[in-house]
Amino acid sequence: MSDIYEPWKHVGQGDIIDAHGNDVACVYLRESFENEDVARRVVACVNACEGIMTEYMEKFSATTFNDFKRMKEQRDELLTIVKGFHRKLETYRNVYSGDKELRRLLDECEAAIAKAKP
Repeated sequence: MSDIYEPWKHVGQGDIIDAHGNDVACVYLRESFENEDVARRVVACVNACEGIMTEYMEKFSATTFNDFKRMKEQRDELLTIVKGFHRKLETYRNVYSGDKELRRLLDECEAAIAKAKP
């Protein structure tokens, strides 16, 4: 999939394009199914799995992917807490300007915030 760019987009009539506008797929199912709904679901699944290697997805069940959602929620919650902690520490920067421990904690908070992808 090196020449297919995410995110994908459903453009109607079952047609799916990639981020560069290239045709990726056309969903056509038997008449008893809704092609548009299936095309939208395919696009949602591909976009939700962005960055996850196909080989990894093939090895694990849907339960594992629910774990990804849970971990993302935990990460977002912890990021909010670290940002709040950082804001509070910043209020003491000038009062305790020589405090190396405070500086270290501020640096660690800033590094953690920069690494997290909300």
